[in-house]
Amino acid sequence: MPRRPDPIEYRAVYGTDPSKNAELLSKVIDILNRSEVMKKAEQQLAEKDKETA
Repeated sequence: MPRRPDPIEYRAVYGTDPSKNAELLSKVIDILNRSEVMKKAEQQLAEKDKETA
């Protein structure tokens, strides 16, 4: 059975302020979206390279 996190440890990792959690979540989502956009851009560049080759 997994160990229950210590309340202090939990607060240190997850915080207690829901608005801060929302901020962090939006930052994480932004980063994930950026990486998706970058992947798409790289795919498009690779396709253009194939066309010109």
